[in-house]
Amino acid sequence: MNGERLARLALCLLAAIVLSCGKDPLPEEQQPEDQKQERREWSVVTEELHASRDGIDIYGVLLRPEGREGRMPTIIFSHGLRGHYDDCLPYAEICARNGFACYCFDFIGGALANRSGGSYEDMSILTEIEDLGAVVEMILSKPFTDKERLFLSGGSQGGLVTAMYAAEHPAVPRGLVLLFPAFNIPSLAENLLEVMYGGDLSAVPEKVSVAGFSVYKKYVEDAVGWDPYKTIGNYGGNVMIIHGSEDLLVPLSYSRRAADVYTSGTLVVMDGQGHGFDDKWTAIATNYALEHLLFLLSE
Repeated sequence: MNGERLARLALCLLAAIVLSCGKDPLPEEQQPEDQKQERREWSVVTEELHASRDGIDIYGVLLRPEGREGRMPTIIFSHGLRGHYDDCLPYAEICARNGFACYCFDFIGGALANRSGGSYEDMSILTEIEDLGAVVEMILSKPFTDKERLFLSGGSQGGLVTAMYAAEHPAVPRGLVLLFPAFNIPSLAENLLEVMYGGDLSAVPEKVSVAGFSVYKKYVEDAVGWDPYKTIGNYGGNVMIIHGSEDLLVPLSYSRRAADVYTSGTLVVMDGQGHGFDDKWTAIATNYALEHLLFLLSE
């Protein structure tokens, strides 16, 4: 990592410390000239925005800086297994206040009950990669999206989905932010298949448990037989991975390995945090992500 990158990350840490102490940022007139545009805090407007895949509705919410005109940097956020679009709102709201258009959505069948169509029984990693592709296509068609400054972010299973989509479409995203990405899902499914069913997919019942989550047979079928680490490196852009040091569901070692696979990967460890962050550390993680995105915009 070069000195400039280290300096910017140090600045981000300082911002996170200030935030956690409850202090206000410098007023605009005291900010350096080259930061006034970047650091302006916008009011945020929210609206429903839908996509579709194979005729099935994908529900989402767009957060935009109020009054900002023209094309702007845009972030698509992807939630985790059995999650919902609003899991991503705390991250999206901070980024939108800093000038980004942000889109949070429900995967098709992504939970037992959500606001998109489809059935949880038919959901898998592969179907969610297709969902994300449909969302990206829709967002790229909108007049507010700067196609050269589209970023993707995802948490847990959504992080794995985001990484796999970027590997398949490396020219689309300008950069990635992955939050405690679940790169261990394929190995968990493989272990379940071998230990419980002797490697025989036909013996897997319609409903099983993977890492304590009830899923259906299609989920297991689509999760075995591939290794994300052999694929994710196809994406050559900048990737920031943010992971808790005490994550028991997805051990930190999986993100350490991923950071090594990426050509331009940076791993930020949240001390004492597990799988998902509390409010304070969510704000700190978002500031790390925001500094990363602003760095990419300045290149």
